[in-house]
Amino acid sequence: MEIAEKILENNGEIESKRMTVAVMFVDIRNFTNFAASKTPEQIVQYQNAFFALVSNAVAHNGGIVNQFLGDGCMTTFGAPATLDNPALNAVRAAIEIREKLKEEIKAGRIADTAIGIGIHTGDAVTGNIGTDIRQQYSVTGKCVIVAARVEQLNKEFNSKILITEEVLNQASPHIDVRTEDLGKINLKGFEEPYIIHKVA
Repeated sequence: MEIAEKILENNGEIESKRMTVAVMFVDIRNFTNFAASKTPEQIVQYQNAFFALVSNAVAHNGGIVNQFLGDGCMTTFGAPATLDNPALNAVRAAIEIREKLKEEIKAGRIADTAIGIGIHTGDAVTGNIGTDIRQQYSVTGKCVIVAARVEQLNKEFNSKILITEEVLNQASPHIDVRTEDLGKINLKGFEEPYIIHKVA
């Protein structure tokens, strides 16, 4: 895999640089309620099955999982290995996650699960951060915060996948995806509103 090769080439060291990326946040809805009635072993089994599905879809579309967040994860497309169209890859991954999750739930391999996905694209600073004792690969920038805020809007709109207009503009010429224009939305911490589109 190109991403793994990139990291191995540099002995695990990825220098900080600005790159164009798409950031996707995936969140499990009502995870706290689900976990309340389960044993720790059942929770871990469920998380492993869910995150394996997400990780496979992300990797299949050229992305990486940056962080597991307990009830969700942050993924990146376009860093450390560049992609021609990170936004397109992210949208394809999101649709794949939704479809694979439906299949796994129907087959009884994953408990009935509702998800929220948010995607934004833009420039970010990527590279290793930390100390000599511990470092991790990180993607930092406004686009990360925007993607997280967009994901949170799924609760408000009772949706599963939301993307910004920037993502739609880059992805739509290459993928047949019908979206609903939700208009200009004010995101917490940002003065200018973002135009948000509902994919599912």
